[in-house]
Order: sequence, then C-alpha cells, then structure tokens
Amino acid sequence: TPLYSSAASDVYKRQTMVAGSSVSAIHLELRDRFGNRVMTGVNGPNAQIRIKRDVSDAAVGANSVLTGTQIAALNQGRASFSSLSLGGTVGTVYQFEVVAPSLGIISPATPAVALTPASPVGLRIVNQPQATNSGAVFSPSARPVVEAIDAYGNRVTDPVANAVVSISPNSGPSAATLTSAEAAFVSGLATFDSLVVKGVVGTNYQLTIAAGGLPAVTTSSFQLNPGAPARLSLST
Repeated sequence: TPLYSSAASDVYKRQTMVAGSSVSAIHLELRDRFGNRVMTGVNGPNAQIRIKRDVSDAAVGANSVLTGTQIAALNQGRASFSSLSLGGTVGTVYQFEVVAPSLGIISPATPAVALTPASPVGLRIVNQPQATNSGAVFSPSARPVVEAIDAYGNRVTDPVANAVVSISPNSGPSAATLTSAEAAFVSGLATFDSLVVKGVVGTNYQLTIAAGGLPAVTTSSFQLNPGAPARLSLST
C-alpha cells in the first residue's frame, strides 16, 4: 500500500525558492497497488514529511532546515502539508518524501527544490589581513575581504551598503591611521584593495569591519613591517 504525493504529478513541479521561505503545498494519498485510494477514516495513521534520506537514513543535502507542521493524520487516505519553510545551502538539491511509520511505507520523492540566498544578516571574513609594510597597500593575498551572508551562511549578491574598516579599539595604539578604508560589495564580496594602515612596527593590530546595519566582524591580528625610508635620524 504505497503513499503517492502530488509531487509525482503535474501539480507539483521543480521549484526555486528563497532560503527560509514557504514551500508550495504538498498533498498525498494512500493508495493500494491498483491505484485506488485507501480510506483510513477521519483520524488515520500519521504521515510525516521530511528531507529525502539515503540508504543510511541520512538526509540528502547539507544543512537543510525544515520548519513548520511536519506531521499530519491521514484523513480518508489523504494528508496535506501547507505550512512548511525550507532553509539550507544554495547550490544543494533538496527533495521531500513522506513516511507513514505505522504502515512502514515511504512516498516517492518530490522533484528537486533549489534555493537562492535570503536577505543578508551578517558578514563573514573570507580573507584575513596579513603582515604588510606600514603606510603601504596590502598585497592581493594579504588584503582583507568580507562577504555578506544570509541566515544559512549563503553569500548574498544583492546590493549591500559599503563595508567600512577601522582599527579595533582593543588592539594597537591610538596613533594608527587608515586610508581608503571603505569598499563596495561586488557580487557579495567587499575587497579592501586600496587599504593602507600606518602605525607602529611590531604591534598586533586587528581590524573591525562593518556594513550598514549588519553586525561588525573583527579580523585576526597582523603586524606592520617598516615602511619605505623617509628620513635620517641622528643621535649622539
């Protein structure tokens, strides 16, 4: 006695949705091997929807977050799931299946669901600043880079306010100065390719990066090397 969901018909097609948004309603029927609906009464066995699982009973697709009412009693052989939301990783293919534990049966899987990024909720450092000369531009491999991310860790490519960097108040002497301390986001990444830090050699500096109303992030520590020669100093 298999479970059949509307996902197997023209009613339910592959869909692309924003991570964390509502899933199109999924309806199912309990049928016999001839395709006839099995009448279960008003309060029949429970059916539970879940992310499709593999042979080891692990969910297929990383970091899935399924919320909403996931258990429904079969009513005359039918059940619906219409209040679900799905979050997860962009680029991962997710599918649903429905299981009726007391009957020991599982439905066919739905067509795939693909996710796009949700709204940005934070920043993540992609490249930490490395040692550089005082008063000089960071080399490409040493310059700080941040990305805007949604609640599921996906990079958000929608426009975000420019990222602004400052010396972390808990590191380095107050005499340190920054120039070109602002960077625009391009495809979700903000690269400080013109940033210059002028300060004291051998000091552990950290940078704090903020963008709009998103929570700021702080880099790991880095030190400055002596800058280009600028003057002679005499002593007696």
